Amino acid sequence: MKKILAIVVLGLLWNGNVVFGYDIPEIKVKNLKCLHKEYKKEGKTKKEDHLYIIFSDDKKTAIMAGPVDKGTVNVYKRKLRVSVHLSYIDFGSRYDLSEWSLNRKTGQLQENLRKINQLHETYGICEPVEKGFEPLKYLENVAKENLERTKKELKF
Repeated sequence: MKKILAIVVLGLLWNGNVVFGYDIPEIKVKNLKCLHKEYKKEGKTKKEDHLYIIFSDDKKTAIMAGPVDKGTVNVYKRKLRVSVHLSYIDFGSRYDLSEWSLNRKTGQLQENLRKINQLHETYGICEPVEKGFEPLKYLENVAKENLERTKKELKF
């Protein structure tokens, strides 16, 4: 009986989704849009001003994409692993210099820079993407339009 109890306790300790016997809630939305704190001051925002976080169906990875400005001809996107905790969702990759943390209550996105004494920089606030909006397709279309416009402006 003690062996079975020990196995159950160890199983709960090793399972990353259980905290003191309670299941950690799943991620509630598939797509997030995050606005940099500097844009908030200006008051004028467009869809391409946001950083988007698009979770995979299994919520174990996510793509971080954007923002796109007038000079961007390629969409900045990278695939990150996702780690879900009770209060935070962490994003990262072994190869990046930074990891990201999303506060699940406030929506505050924070960038944690490795190798620079773990500097923590608040990026901004995230919120769910409007239903039906596909951020990756939208950003790719904006980048494609920028590329075509840039090609037309070439003189040499």
